[in-house]
Amino acid sequence: MKNNIETKSLKNFKLFAQGCQAEIYLYEENKVLRVLRNPLDNELLLNEVVIMKSLSDTVVNVPEVFEFLTIEGRPAVVVERIYGDSMLTDLRKHPLSIFNKAEELASLHLSLAQNGSINNLKSVKARACFLTGNTDLLKPNMKAFIYDLIDELPEGSELCHGDFHPGNILQMDGKNYVIDWFGAYKGDLLSDVAHTYLILKNVPRFPGINPVQHAMMKFSGGLLASAYLKAFMKQRDIDWQRFSKWMVIKAAERISYGISAEKQRLITFVETCERFKHDPALWLRNI
Repeated sequence: MKNNIETKSLKNFKLFAQGCQAEIYLYEENKVLRVLRNPLDNELLLNEVVIMKSLSDTVVNVPEVFEFLTIEGRPAVVVERIYGDSMLTDLRKHPLSIFNKAEELASLHLSLAQNGSINNLKSVKARACFLTGNTDLLKPNMKAFIYDLIDELPEGSELCHGDFHPGNILQMDGKNYVIDWFGAYKGDLLSDVAHTYLILKNVPRFPGINPVQHAMMKFSGGLLASAYLKAFMKQRDIDWQRFSKWMVIKAAERISYGISAEKQRLITFVETCERFKHDPALWLRNI
């Protein structure tokens, strides 16, 4: 893999897609250029590249990485273009496939977690402490509550994606490709499972979405979340107290970096769990 300082302008490339962290441009045949928005995220992108290169010879499919570069002062990477819909798009087209997709999602999550030998990943606890401390939206007693949970939970050593959901799984030629390893860390897989469940359950209402559409999205998200957990439990037991504690921690993390539309419900969720902190197995009912 090359590592260059690129002098070309982004005007030379056609914008293909946009996300919260990056812009995607068409680069060459069968390749796309992923350019991060924040120039300070260079190290995080390098870590993502290392992970994807490390996974290239495993059962987990990831786009091939060709080149790391800097363009217009921003870190970027050239990767294989995956010609296909995301699992999320496929679910919207074929809503009756939700239970089959839940099985795929759970199996894929377990498969990627087995690759825990990747070095230099941030630990789950270090990540949680940093992100919790990085927001002013949580009151001091809420942060203290989160820090106590972090202290009592196991560290773990499995590979965790950090943003594992159907929108980050692309489908091509009958294979699932996992993308966006920007937030990957090493830790307790149950923390990553709790985060996936949280994302599926907490469906924010975006501008342009009417109440009926939002209600349908929440119903679908909740159904997929439940089916995903049931599929996961066929292969591994879940400690519900530990699961709920991780979900509260992940909610605190998303309050730090997530989208604005989801934050108020997450704050309410954390506050409610703190009030009923003596029965953590029931916390997940509050989301």
